[in-house]
Amino acid sequence: MIGQAVHRVRRELGLSAATLAQQADLAEAELTDFEAGNRSLTASALMRLARTMGLPPTSFLTDANAKTVRPALDRAKFFHATDAPMLSEADAVALAREVTRAQVYAELAKPSVRLDDYEPTKPGGKPWRNGYDLAASIRAKLGLAAAPIVSMQRLLEDDLGILVAKHAFADSRLRAAAVRGPKGRLIAVSKRLSTALLRVSLAHELCHHLCDLRANESLGEADDVSLEGYSNAEPDVERRAKAFAVMFLAPSNLVREMFGLPTHQFSTSPKAVDAARKLAAHAGIGSTAALWHLFHLTYLSDQEADVQVWQRHVGNEPGLAEFEPSFGDQDGLLRAIDNALASDEIDLDQAERLRRL
Repeated sequence: MIGQAVHRVRRELGLSAATLAQQADLAEAELTDFEAGNRSLTASALMRLARTMGLPPTSFLTDANAKTVRPALDRAKFFHATDAPMLSEADAVALAREVTRAQVYAELAKPSVRLDDYEPTKPGGKPWRNGYDLAASIRAKLGLAAAPIVSMQRLLEDDLGILVAKHAFADSRLRAAAVRGPKGRLIAVSKRLSTALLRVSLAHELCHHLCDLRANESLGEADDVSLEGYSNAEPDVERRAKAFAVMFLAPSNLVREMFGLPTHQFSTSPKAVDAARKLAAHAGIGSTAALWHLFHLTYLSDQEADVQVWQRHVGNEPGLAEFEPSFGDQDGLLRAIDNALASDEIDLDQAERLRRL
């Protein structure tokens, strides 16, 4: 228990609860309740306690993470039909470290939209429509116009406070996992994904953060759940997340700017495939996802069977070189540390310790 560890170190140092609380900028009652196991403390408060007692700032974070993060990873749910992929022990250790970093990031980040108001909700009778409407709502909150999103990673980290980590899952079928800790939020995506699948996966997991995750829960996607096709047989939460992802990346106003109002104008295979390729290249998504998106927006034939045939002819995915530019080793946490250092919220020693997380 972390509170007991703090109590033990405090007693060993000969500090009273009142003295330690004052030096760590806490109320004495907060500290004593925490030591007794009656309340939790934020990551920044744990770091202040550690520094005050002469310990590395992150001393108590790893132990705290073991209590709160591993249960979330152990309860991970993957939407697939058979032969369930599993997180390996190495995956769990790596993701636990990333969620520790996400917890610290949650203390430093200054997102423009906070997700605390979003709680798990059922998709309802029309999960596809529910996903579309939610995507439009979030884009509006973010002030996004019809322009494509160049970097989903930067948007998730800088505007929504969700840390993104790229990870080589031991089971190559695993594409992504969304993890919500007590404070921090993480999306881990496979390093093996194409740019189109990476972007759709990030948007897909964002929907899970908005609609499907309580604190200390995680969700994941595997290869046998297509992130780009369409099937009424999939779970409603997956159909909602899939619709959300494509509408978030290719909003209807962007599509209207490209093709005008929908009148089923692309009702033959050549026209439909050409339109899908153009939309995919412009919005930074896969051609199959674009094709089904155009179908749901009534630009194509109204026969689902036609689209199932046409999707076999979309060919190679667009290169998408202008999307998801590399930022080197700088992720959201490292940028937040630099910003906090520049604004004197932390000192140089604290910044160096946090960078080593």
